[in-house]
Amino acid sequence: MTMMKWLIAMAIGGLVMWWLLQDRFDRPHVERSTLTIEHVQQLAALTTTRITIRDIVTTSIEGYTGSLRIALLVKGDCLVSVDLARARFIERDVDTRCAVLVLPPPGVLSARLDHEQTLVFDIVASGLWQLLPTDTRRPDLVNAAMRKAQQRIEQAANDGDLLQRERQRIEQLIGSSLEHAFGWTVIVQWEDEEGADAQAGE
Repeated sequence: MTMMKWLIAMAIGGLVMWWLLQDRFDRPHVERSTLTIEHVQQLAALTTTRITIRDIVTTSIEGYTGSLRIALLVKGDCLVSVDLARARFIERDVDTRCAVLVLPPPGVLSARLDHEQTLVFDIVASGLWQLLPTDTRRPDLVNAAMRKAQQRIEQAANDGDLLQRERQRIEQLIGSSLEHAFGWTVIVQWEDEEGADAQAGE
């Protein structure tokens, strides 16, 4: 009976050892490499976003005997991006695979009024101008309205809430991309935030 127990114990021990070795060899090997700025800069295209902007703009021309007012349905877009050439690490820990990355704030690359999708939906004359055909002053009125619409698109593109949402999107994108591709946990800080002016870590 003692010999039987000894044989069973040996068999169980052998199975446990085989399982441990098999688990060790089956697990994927993770390269303990250092995350570099070049890896971050590869995400440049993903950090550029085209944002559609819609609004209503009203413009008027005033005269001694009346006025003419126009209302536009405005559509435009803007490109918002982060200059990853200015990215830098202030902390990197190869053992824990954690890093703190400092980025410049997102900025507007361009703001464009879409003339084809911007529509006139109302023109109203007042005073004696009601007696005149609106086509008389229409070109001046439309041109003035388009200039104002372009300014509105530029103002909307630089809106603080829009750029704040873009910061959050980029933080999530960079964090998830680098974790998925390299196995690093990356925390993003912005240059205009307190504490982000520290020297880059090596």
